[in-house]
Amino acid sequence: MKRGLIGDVLSIHKDDSGIDDEIMKGNPLSKTTDKTNFFDRKNNLHVFYLGGSSVKDLFESNGLLTNSFNLDAQKAFRRGADEKNFILDLDLEYFDFDKSDGCPTDEQGYALTDTILKSTSFRSLLDFSQVITIALEPLWFRSLECKSILKKMCLTLKEYLDIDIENNVLKAFKEDLMS
Repeated sequence: MKRGLIGDVLSIHKDDSGIDDEIMKGNPLSKTTDKTNFFDRKNNLHVFYLGGSSVKDLFESNGLLTNSFNLDAQKAFRRGADEKNFILDLDLEYFDFDKSDGCPTDEQGYALTDTILKSTSFRSLLDFSQVITIALEPLWFRSLECKSILKKMCLTLKEYLDIDIENNVLKAFKEDLMS
């Protein structure tokens, strides 16, 4: 955004710990309505929207892309969807579940991951994206869990978009993903 390479940003976070304070300026994480104007180096206006804590928050009945309070976000999203002009950046740590902090067990976490990846909302984002990036994040959670979530993500991409990247990714990042 600072360099003007991308336009508006729609961000989904489980919590606010990963949000850049310089961009968000301490705004509280709310379900669907938080946004901050941001000017790049050339003084062009961009908007950073917080889309909630789940992909489903975008498309549900009172979600950012469906309620009557966020028409500017909806207009920007529709324009991007019509032009298929999205970069979908997926951080695998979003799908991380840690039993020690009250989050679901691994089995519940994997079931929830499957639910997200197979949801109509997630598939819509895949449809609208011109570029999809996947940040493996092996330093943020167990390597074995990273591999498991990556396999689920790759299976979704293969089933839905007929893109097979799993073997190439595992081979290229073998050292990073060592358990």
